[in-house]
Amino acid sequence: MRALVLAVLILTLSYPAYLAGCGSPDPQMRMIAQPPAEEPLDVSATIDGAGFAASDLAAVDDCRLLVAGAAWGLVVELHLPSGTAQVVGQLPNRIQGARFSTVPGGQILVWSQRTPDFGWLDTESSAFRALALPPHPWGHRTNGPSVVLASGKIAIAPTGDDRALRSPRPWQDAPLVWLLDRDGGLIRKIGRVPDIGGDYLSAAWSQVRLGTFGNRMLVAHLSDATIEVLSVDGEDDPNAEGVIQLPKYFEAPPIWEDVWEAEWLLNGAHPRVYHVPHLAEVAFAPDGRLFVIRNGLAEWDRSDSPIVRGLYDRPGGWTVSRQWLEVYGTDGALLGAYTLPDDRAQRLVVGMGYLFLWRADGSISVIRDPNSTPSCMIHSSAIEIPYFDSPDATPHLTLVPESSP
Repeated sequence: MRALVLAVLILTLSYPAYLAGCGSPDPQMRMIAQPPAEEPLDVSATIDGAGFAASDLAAVDDCRLLVAGAAWGLVVELHLPSGTAQVVGQLPNRIQGARFSTVPGGQILVWSQRTPDFGWLDTESSAFRALALPPHPWGHRTNGPSVVLASGKIAIAPTGDDRALRSPRPWQDAPLVWLLDRDGGLIRKIGRVPDIGGDYLSAAWSQVRLGTFGNRMLVAHLSDATIEVLSVDGEDDPNAEGVIQLPKYFEAPPIWEDVWEAEWLLNGAHPRVYHVPHLAEVAFAPDGRLFVIRNGLAEWDRSDSPIVRGLYDRPGGWTVSRQWLEVYGTDGALLGAYTLPDDRAQRLVVGMGYLFLWRADGSISVIRDPNSTPSCMIHSSAIEIPYFDSPDATPHLTLVPESSP
């Protein structure tokens, strides 16, 4: 199997070695390249709700959004031009932290890194069809970033959104990506999570985001700012078409960990992974453009509580002090760099001619896509979600039915 193997081998040989006894790091990382000049972004509206924090959203059509509540999976439909909202239902099992992957034809793939829930949501009937995940070789029931390919197959990176996942010792190989059929059946494994030592370093280093454009699958590696391009046309194994290396602006410190083991606790391992990826978050537009939230500068913050100082070898950790947004074309050419509305951003979704950017306070900035025309106009600068995302839905809410695959 050729897909991802060469690139993962390169990553394995090039990552900073695990330093179990490394000394105190320099207080600030060294810049190695000048970042591009930033332009302002045009914020059209803000989505917010006093009792509703969104975990994800997806376009239903040119002007309607489905928004998932992060706490208990309440799904709300927003009409962007008018700013009005209505309840659709609650995801089965009250899925927490639900994420969406959209496909044409009114289908949304729902997954959550917090739970093993995984399945199809039909936007017309609101029916949910649950899928079973393949067993993971590390024994975890884990979800990760997913994308639906043009063929209808599902690509999922099962460890790609879990920075605190413990790897087994002795080491056991694990796939970087699963390729599944529409019913969740495993077709093949793509690539490998590299063994870079320690207990938690491999998962932290292997954080990826998935995208698709035409008959290609795109795999964005956050740690080293590389984008793998794979051909997934036909029934053959995916073929690596190339690797796009995005610019690096700082010299990344070595990745290392410190684990406090408390045997008297049920979950006794409390890891700290010291790692600053070049990319904080990645989102793919439907036309294949790549949107990147950059980590531009990080400093070592030595502040810690007196109790924590006694548990770990060194006080503090890396704090990212600067971020910005970059947009790249399908060929890897930089299309623009932009200043974020806040100093930091949590995550990003692209579609409908807008960028939906999660701010530090949980609100979502709706921003005009600088390289695309919006599919509908927004007439209100404040869009409120007037519902509470609670575990006990009020009687007038309709629960989304669950059925077996």
